[in-house]
Amino acid sequence: MSAKQAYNKAKQYFFDGELLKAKELFLYSLNKNYLPATSSYYLGEIAYKLGKYKKALAYYKKSISLYPKKTSFTDRLLYHTGISFLNLNQRKNAKLTFEKLIKDFPDSKYAKLAKKKLEK
Repeated sequence: MSAKQAYNKAKQYFFDGELLKAKELFLYSLNKNYLPATSSYYLGEIAYKLGKYKKALAYYKKSISLYPKKTSFTDRLLYHTGISFLNLNQRKNAKLTFEKLIKDFPDSKYAKLAKKKLEK
C-alpha cells in the first residue's frame, strides 16, 4: 500500500469512528513522510478523542512545527490543544493557547468556544 493510499484509508477510518485502524495507517503515512503535518494532526485528534492528552499535545506540536502556516484545521488544533492543557491542569498554557486562537482566528467557531473557556 502506498503512503497516499494509507492516508486516504486512514481518513476514511477516522471519519467512520474506527480510530485505532485510522491511527495505524496515519502512523504509516507519517513514517513515510506523506503529509506529515496533517497526519500528525489526525494522530493528535485520535489521542484527544481517546483522552490521551499528553500524546495529543505531542502530535499537535509536531503538526504545527512541520507546517506553521494556517491550515483548514489550525483553529481546531489550537482549541483542542487548549482543552488538552486544561485536562492536564496546565491552566496557564491553556489560557495562552486560547488567547492565540482568538487572536489568529477571531471569526472561528473555536474562537467563540475559547472565549467561553476563558470566561470560566
